[in-house]
Amino acid sequence: VCPYPPTDVSKITVQELKHPDNPRVPYPRDLQVCSNNQICAVVPGSFKCRALLEDLDLDKFVNVSVRSVTSDGLTSPDAACTLAVGSESPVAPQHVRVNNLTPTSTQLSWYPSNSNTEHIILLNAIKVGVCPPAVFQVQINGLTPSTIYRLSVRTKHPRAVLEKRPVERCVDFKTLPKIGLPDPPLEVRAENGPQPGTLLVSWKPNSSQPRPPSRAAVQSYLVYADGRCIAEIPGSTADHVLLRLSDFADDPPMFITVRTKTKEGNVSADSKVVRVPRSGNGTT
Repeated sequence: VCPYPPTDVSKITVQELKHPDNPRVPYPRDLQVCSNNQICAVVPGSFKCRALLEDLDLDKFVNVSVRSVTSDGLTSPDAACTLAVGSESPVAPQHVRVNNLTPTSTQLSWYPSNSNTEHIILLNAIKVGVCPPAVFQVQINGLTPSTIYRLSVRTKHPRAVLEKRPVERCVDFKTLPKIGLPDPPLEVRAENGPQPGTLLVSWKPNSSQPRPPSRAAVQSYLVYADGRCIAEIPGSTADHVLLRLSDFADDPPMFITVRTKTKEGNVSADSKVVRVPRSGNGTT
């Protein structure tokens, strides 16, 4: 039974996760043949793709995998080329997990019992994607914050249908709550700048938000003139910006506000409105 009613999956996307640290090479230097992640044999890349493994406990099951090793010593992941063998070998994928949860996304990974087969991804029992052979981790986007989901990975294998064996494993999880809007900066001022024809806008930086690397940390401040964004000042400790009045052409602004923007992209409400000075005296 799904832990949450089936939801609209029209906005759900499934994207394969690729590792730039494991580039494709024409010919690997070596091939490491492994049993349950332990190296049992090493075959030169130029030899026949064949190895004899002995003393395996086939009364249960063993995950046999082959790693490609580059000239730089980089290895391919075991899950990309693997097969479960033995009298109790499963057909369904193993070690189904989610990680890197956000309010609207998560990463899904699994260890295939047979990396030569396709895998179907289901969200709350609704099909949302099909992964080709050798794919074992994907990014799921378009989720709803603070929502319980069940992600399932199903193996497409004719052997399972004939033998009536389990083909699917699942994991339940809950997306993170959506982070609220940050507070606007305080003590906003607008005054004539140090050079003629300039406007100095200053404020007290926001101190109520979490610090990096939190997604709610302050990333920048947005300066608005008469409701139109005219500048973005990066940095959580930024406290002023110098504007040139010539940039406003023949339409000088009358009012200035400043907003706080977080790393996640949330923007605060307007700060207190300040009037742009028309003389040499600063105003607030």
